[in-house]
Amino acid sequence: MSVLMTDANKTTYPMLQPIEGRTVAVVPATPGRYNSFPCLATEPHTGNVVLVYRQGRFDAADDRPGMQTHGLDGGIWCVRRSPVGTWFEPTCLWSADGFEPGLIDATLSVLTDCTCLVVRRYPHAQNLFVSVAPNGTALEAMPWPWRLPTKDVFLNDAHWGRVIELPDRWLMVVYGITEETLWWQNQRGHKLPVERASLFASFDKGRSWRFQSWIGPRVFMGAGSDRSANETSVVLAGSRLLALMRTFGGNDTMDQPAPLFMCHSDDGGWTWSEPTATGLYGEAPVWRQLADGRLLACYRGFVPHRTAYELGGTFCLAWFDSQTMGFGPEMVMGHYHGNHYDGGYGDVIETEPGRALLCAFYASQDTHPDRRFPAIMTVDVAL
Repeated sequence: MSVLMTDANKTTYPMLQPIEGRTVAVVPATPGRYNSFPCLATEPHTGNVVLVYRQGRFDAADDRPGMQTHGLDGGIWCVRRSPVGTWFEPTCLWSADGFEPGLIDATLSVLTDCTCLVVRRYPHAQNLFVSVAPNGTALEAMPWPWRLPTKDVFLNDAHWGRVIELPDRWLMVVYGITEETLWWQNQRGHKLPVERASLFASFDKGRSWRFQSWIGPRVFMGAGSDRSANETSVVLAGSRLLALMRTFGGNDTMDQPAPLFMCHSDDGGWTWSEPTATGLYGEAPVWRQLADGRLLACYRGFVPHRTAYELGGTFCLAWFDSQTMGFGPEMVMGHYHGNHYDGGYGDVIETEPGRALLCAFYASQDTHPDRRFPAIMTVDVAL
């Protein structure tokens, strides 16, 4: 098809460095726009893979904070892949002109009743939901009339993860800035506030939400500086909830990068164990549980011996051992070029036994907006 290119042309996408033997596809943007920050899910009743991503307008001449990182106005788009590998045309789920930089992202959940639920972040809309329902070969956006009361807990817009369905309630990870009383100065002269990760719960299938618990301490100590939580992913493994947490500090460099921490809850997320370092270093962690019960973590890794704001990085996978509560060796799936904030965000999903799709956001720090895009490759996850 014309919209999604397979075996990407290296002239058009010179930063794309697929590992040999993997099929690579990209979701190119239209001129003057970019596609970024992908999420994956599978429709249980069709077997289709759904990819949701942000599209925005890129202006290389706009040097306001956040513009080079997250772009200008845009929207949330999706594209679907059939079980036999056919990709359908992308469709727009929601769009808005003039949104502030960085304030429109989405996470994608598939509920047990087969509803695909996209949660978008947009403060001016007070964190509205968008529900997505199958409709032939298209996806139709429907308004979800309920809101997350994050303004009661966080100082500004908050970020969230996928919905976790328990027998008596839904859970959702929410993280954001909680206070401005603890600030530190980082190496670039920026002041950084405290961020925390939390669980919100709904006992009425999303109609209302309330704060349930904090995940991890107010401040993480160690790794060269006091640290605060950022992107956090939670998965239900049997009866235990596992949280994988990015942390960041005021003086992070690639020689002393952001460690990933993890903790667990055995009472449905009401209380959590003390977080411990995983031995992995990276950002934007995502848990995935395969059909056979194994757990896989997807995250953005680092290239050693460079500062956090130089070019280049990796996107990685690591297996989790539920017996030892530890991770196996880091598996580097590919490399990206571009701003530290741009590249490497990704997701992974099992499409059939032993096979998975990995989707990562590539970026290059230049003036070409079509060089910021999700790239998709197959991954062998067989035992």
